[in-house]
Amino acid sequence: MKFPKLKHTLLCAVLIYSPALMFFVFPFFGPLFSGGYDGIFIAIWILLGIFSVFYLIRNFPFFITTDITLSTIRLWKKDRLWVEFDRDGINRQSMERKLLRRIRRRGREVRSTSLVTPQPLCLCRRHAVSWTVFWSSVEKFYTLYSVGYLDADGYRSIMRAVEANAKVPPRGRMPFDKRKRKAPVASAGVVVILADRVAEEISAILRRQHTYHESCHLACVADFSVGRCYFDGMGEPYLAGMTGKPVKNMAIALLRRTVFGGRLPKRGSDNCPPEPFPDGELSVEMSLWDYIRSFREEMANGRRRDKAIYRKLKDGEVLLQDDVLYCRLGERGVSFFVETDGEEQESGEGVIEVLMEDSWEYPRRANISKKDGELLRGNIRDYLMSRGGYRRVDFS
Repeated sequence: MKFPKLKHTLLCAVLIYSPALMFFVFPFFGPLFSGGYDGIFIAIWILLGIFSVFYLIRNFPFFITTDITLSTIRLWKKDRLWVEFDRDGINRQSMERKLLRRIRRRGREVRSTSLVTPQPLCLCRRHAVSWTVFWSSVEKFYTLYSVGYLDADGYRSIMRAVEANAKVPPRGRMPFDKRKRKAPVASAGVVVILADRVAEEISAILRRQHTYHESCHLACVADFSVGRCYFDGMGEPYLAGMTGKPVKNMAIALLRRTVFGGRLPKRGSDNCPPEPFPDGELSVEMSLWDYIRSFREEMANGRRRDKAIYRKLKDGEVLLQDDVLYCRLGERGVSFFVETDGEEQESGEGVIEVLMEDSWEYPRRANISKKDGELLRGNIRDYLMSRGGYRRVDFS
């Protein structure tokens, strides 16, 4: 069966959760078949509740993976390689005036701390409250540049100045929630660069992959020679309520409101980016049923592969393989996902983030004690720093 396909994200989500939703639907339609709210109805409803809980717990890894996959596809469908704008009656100077009015309404104008030329036409900053415990607060930046010609060197010079301006400590009240006091400050910004002409390599530079941790300043380059805006509009998937909103998604929202008035134009399909699964194992045209079958096969193969790796590892040994960190301590083993920035790693200034788990995987699931957790962090830090390419190892 070739329908629905993964690109039909809403329908796929409804279908995979439908068995658990029967518990909530049955009270409305059950009496039509059971003859009323009698003992049979109550018994069936209780059984459906038990089945729903079992179904959700039993397939929890599948739900997490599928939610991320469908979120990635939804974000990809909103992305465009460029956005065209009408050049009739609009030039760089008139666009400067329009954006200056819009940016100055969104924040407090501050002076640039960087002496690098060109200087921004406007730099505004705004301190915002975080509504989740994952961020203590959010610092929003709005920066506007206008140049005659933009090449790669000029772009890098502008972005270095933007990063320098963002390092100024935030001014805000200490949050009342103790958990938010320990959380980092999110720094999100939009950098609008207006140019009469733009070098060909700029569009490729803007789309390069980066790993954003606590700061993201997203550039939007408007090329008036062709009437196009270039930017990286591919958001990062996340699990709402379980993880904080990525700073890149915050920056995309700022860009959308500042430059396009709230909504990105999505006319045409010739400017759609490549599918978000470069390895080719998944496709937006894959059916949901083929996806479920491949997931089960991958899970079975993964369990066999992980067991073989744990058996080969010695006590205290760590192994990094395909963005997965395998660790063994005594007779137990656990794996962690890692996130890196490839460009920074090549220069030796990379930051690698280890996504820690709280339970062992091998030979059976068990909670990791605080003492074992500290030993694992020490072993991981020593192993990664000995490999080179990183200046810091973060744990989350």
